[in-house]
Amino acid sequence: MGMSAAQARLLSITARLTDNEMRSQLITNSKLRLADKSSEASSEYMKALNSSELTYVSYDSTGAKTTQSLTPSVLMNYSELKTQYGLINSSGQLMVSDIDRQNYENSDTLAEFLACYDVPLTDNPEYASAMTTLFGENYDQIMAGCTTDDDAATYIGNNVINGLFDGTANTWLNNYNSGLPTLGSGNITSTGYNNWVSQMSNGSTGWMDQYLNGHTYSIKGQLGDYLDTVSNPPSWDFGDEPVMPTLPDFSKLVTDYNGQQCHPSVTDTAEGIGHMEHNLSALLWGGNGLGSGTITSSSGITVTASGTSSSYVSLTNYQFTDTSTSKALGKALNDYSGDYACVQDMIQYAIDLYCDVINYLDKNGCVGTSTVQLDSNRYTISGGGSAKSEAELVAQWNEFYNKLANLNSQIISEAMTEFVPAHDSWEQQYVAFQESVKAWKAEVELKQQTLLDAIANLPPQLTADENDPKYEWYKNLWYRMGGISETEKQDNSNSYKVLDSNLMNNAEWLQFALEHGIISLEQVTFSENGSDEYPNIGTVDWVSIQYNSVADISSEQNDAAIAKAEVKYQNALTEIEQQDKKYDQDLKKLDTEHSALQTEYDSIKSVIDKNVERSFKAFS
Repeated sequence: MGMSAAQARLLSITARLTDNEMRSQLITNSKLRLADKSSEASSEYMKALNSSELTYVSYDSTGAKTTQSLTPSVLMNYSELKTQYGLINSSGQLMVSDIDRQNYENSDTLAEFLACYDVPLTDNPEYASAMTTLFGENYDQIMAGCTTDDDAATYIGNNVINGLFDGTANTWLNNYNSGLPTLGSGNITSTGYNNWVSQMSNGSTGWMDQYLNGHTYSIKGQLGDYLDTVSNPPSWDFGDEPVMPTLPDFSKLVTDYNGQQCHPSVTDTAEGIGHMEHNLSALLWGGNGLGSGTITSSSGITVTASGTSSSYVSLTNYQFTDTSTSKALGKALNDYSGDYACVQDMIQYAIDLYCDVINYLDKNGCVGTSTVQLDSNRYTISGGGSAKSEAELVAQWNEFYNKLANLNSQIISEAMTEFVPAHDSWEQQYVAFQESVKAWKAEVELKQQTLLDAIANLPPQLTADENDPKYEWYKNLWYRMGGISETEKQDNSNSYKVLDSNLMNNAEWLQFALEHGIISLEQVTFSENGSDEYPNIGTVDWVSIQYNSVADISSEQNDAAIAKAEVKYQNALTEIEQQDKKYDQDLKKLDTEHSALQTEYDSIKSVIDKNVERSFKAFS
């Protein structure tokens, strides 16, 4: 072999040896990476062995136990022997299905809500009890007699209780008030009151006939008690209020009377006394006169008048004409003579003065004289003793006018003596009566409002059957979603939120949410005192509870995950082992090839070295 050929071969072998070593190193590195893969597979397997899942334990109708992965639907859906739990978000809202939301929002009452879950309706015993309390044991007959298609109890409340007789609220009270005595009014107006009382009747006939048909029974219960109270108001028997009289002005009457005398001034002469006679005669014998044919003075003088007429009333031949002023004064005195002693005394004073005047004229021979002549056809006089003097009669005449002028104050003084105690007594009775009226009105209004409130809050006539196994579950759900009572709920409630349907069966999401506090749990538990937050829910309450303390929820090994991880681990090990064997084979081949190349390399190297040595010797 020539020198150049050997060197070329040596270089080729050297290159192959270098490549062989590089490939061997790569395979060795790959074997190391297989060890890492084995470690990873082992780690995943160990992680699966250490993992757990939340499960829910429930029982079927036979009592058989079942265990399921804990999902929202498993927790939320009804089952007969299942404890009721609720999923609560961070805003305190109950997570519900879209079906629950629709049922709640489409129901106005608990009964309607329960009907959505096929809970049947039945007669409500609370309704019967409430109606009996309101109307008595015959309430069903009252309801049957109502002439309306509306709810009978509401109809009675609106049309009977709150609008008696004419449909106007409180008209009955106005009618009653119109008949009450008013302080200082002087009279009691009883028309409105009597009309009102006469129409109030709680029996087989009466005002209820215009609302009910053909009933032959008395209304009982709270309505009957109300009607009895309304139709038996306080009454009064203390008479009319004493009223101060409206008096004529005696001073003016006297002035008018004096102004129409034939002689305004009477002198102490026989002629003057004669003028006094025919001035007084119009007052005594004229229209509304104080005399009645025969008058007797306090001293026993009797004067009997005869032959007088409405035009000529004097007993003298003067024939004095009866005047309107004498009639007015006479009427005023006669009108008040029966009530006041001072007026009776005034009349007697006028009679005494007149009798003394007639006696004077008779005793002093004035009969038949030209100055003063008494007409014997017009009078008869008897008794009386001696006559008074002209001066005495004139003094009495002046006193007569003074007494008349002061008669108003005398009547008022006398009236006050009688009026004040009488009015005080009447007013005391009136005040006591008004207090009883006030108490009666308050009682009536309280009973009326109690009735209206009871009618407005009547329980439903039909209610969900409490014996149905689904009743308690969905009743609790109703109140937790915003129900206030059996007939009232919150609209647009913030008490609940719909859970995404994609999450309803997602156990991993629920476990993550519970473990990280995204979702919490509430449990329905027995509460003897009921619930403060849901006062009408009954003897249960929704109570917050930790998920890991719930008896129905447990944490168990995830056998499926473990089995899956084990298969994956075994497959990985098999693959690693096969790859490792292949790498070993490849290394063995590379080692054999390396030995052969090394031997050839050493042989060629030896040849080249000998050729070089011979060449140096040839040229040395």
